[in-house]
Amino acid sequence: MRKALLLLTLPAILFFFSCKSDREKKAEPTTYKVEEKTASATTSVPDKSGFTPYLMFVAEQPIPSFDLWLPVFNAHDADRKASGLTVLRIGRSIEDSNTVLIRMKADDFDKAKEFAKAMKEDLKNAGRTVEPRFSYFNVLRDDSSYTDINERALVSYHVKDFDAWLKVYDERGKATREKHGLIDRGLGRGIEDPNTVYILFAVSDMRKARARLASSELRKILRNAGVDGKMTVSYYKVVQ
Repeated sequence: MRKALLLLTLPAILFFFSCKSDREKKAEPTTYKVEEKTASATTSVPDKSGFTPYLMFVAEQPIPSFDLWLPVFNAHDADRKASGLTVLRIGRSIEDSNTVLIRMKADDFDKAKEFAKAMKEDLKNAGRTVEPRFSYFNVLRDDSSYTDINERALVSYHVKDFDAWLKVYDERGKATREKHGLIDRGLGRGIEDPNTVYILFAVSDMRKARARLASSELRKILRNAGVDGKMTVSYYKVVQ
């Protein structure tokens, strides 16, 4: 397991080179306050013919140098697979190019959690003060068709009732979201809390997308759809 962890974190010596870097003070992903309440979870999932849901593990973390980190990361794919993890995409944060977002398919939730726990320990032992962010969710919709658009927005928030929210989301439609530069690529539902929603967009127009996701109009729509927590958005560019 320790060997596998270094595939995400880089050899410890690389971390020491950046312990005093200004990147340690990087901003957290953009968040927009919607409304904070406690809601009960629902467990039903939408039926999408011809598609089998799968577990997604997303790791978002600062690194000292992308150019040093990437070849080390790519060289140890077999070790990651030994932990049941298959890399789907690697992205670099648009706000901080030395923060990476790694989307991985996971064969086993417990193994993914154990991997993440040990990864945090290795980062701490290497002198890192900014902790990685982890997300675990079942992918219910996945558009893996080719697109030459490489900018993405990963959006997440909590809802009172998943089915009620999904109805509003579908009624609003893909075409409406596309007008605002947001192209549907994936939809997920939290493992530990099934009322946490994850939406992946390809971003065709970053200015329009940012404006839409920060708009009072969208916040009103979300409240009416039962969103009862803050919205978190990570903007990144796919590099592999």
